[in-house]
Amino acid sequence: MTLRSLLITPTFFPRLTGNAVTVGRVRQGLSESGITCRVLDLEKIRESELVTLLDEFQPRVIHNFHACKSGRMGLEIRERLPAWMITTMTGTDINIDIDDPVKGKEVMDVLAASDRITVFNDQALAKLVERGIPPQKVKVIHQSVLLPQQLEVDYRNEFNIYGGGLVFLLMGTIRRVKEFSLAIDVLSEAREKYRDIHLFIAGPPGEEEEFDRIMKRVANRDWIKYLGGVPREKIRGLFQAVDVLLNTSLSESESNAILEAMYFAKLVIARDIPGNASLINSGTGLLFNGRDDLLKQIVKVLDNRELAKEKGIRAKELVLTQFSYERERDSYLSLYRER
Repeated sequence: MTLRSLLITPTFFPRLTGNAVTVGRVRQGLSESGITCRVLDLEKIRESELVTLLDEFQPRVIHNFHACKSGRMGLEIRERLPAWMITTMTGTDINIDIDDPVKGKEVMDVLAASDRITVFNDQALAKLVERGIPPQKVKVIHQSVLLPQQLEVDYRNEFNIYGGGLVFLLMGTIRRVKEFSLAIDVLSEAREKYRDIHLFIAGPPGEEEEFDRIMKRVANRDWIKYLGGVPREKIRGLFQAVDVLLNTSLSESESNAILEAMYFAKLVIARDIPGNASLINSGTGLLFNGRDDLLKQIVKVLDNRELAKEKGIRAKELVLTQFSYERERDSYLSLYRER
């Protein structure tokens, strides 16, 4: 009998969010392994549609992506039908929500009810063990990179960027936790001396107020281009056009954007938080603490532009060996076989 899994996600394609990218990739890997999958997109589902879906599909596995946002629905579904429940912690649930007085209880209730829990790195595992979650219940499964067939696109030519200009990239859903404003302010300061700096911002709006605030900041800066959510078919073209990915987020578990930048041999300058530090070391990228340190790291690259290429090459080697799609796929399949 074919195993059926319901993948519950806060967002899914065509929305270009980190959860959508992760769930799309995991679904493909499970499907390739013979598991029948349906995605439950919490932005779109209605109660009447949910009842029909459960009656028709009858999942044997409920797989929540994000303990807080998806876990609530996972608990509701589990009350309606018997199923094995897996919860994959994807970022703000392990880094922020678990410490919140209200959301923290919701997260712990979901984790207690889950048969298995997956996290992206050892730091997240240690945090759960500190909270009393049995270590044998938790499995570390790193993320990977998987892209659809790519289209040819030249973003530098499209925006008339020629010569040796250095292009930075901010990539992700625009939310306060991402702190894009920090990168904009620091790059603006650096550009007072280094006039060939450019910035691409790629990501859909996540919070209306924050999106409006960022758009006001970039309105009079012609060296900043907002690309919106870049389709998955154009990711290669995007990374071919940039030199450095900036990650200023206050919360990351294991960033798809960072892994994709490393896959394309691009330098990453990222905030020194556990989710980023698990990917980046002195050989594969640059970490920063605070505004002044970010400026210092950016200037370091501007003064030595070969540095980005050297670290990018080592970053690509790391992703290809330690964060392969096949390893991720087989790890989830092994987990499902425990059912």
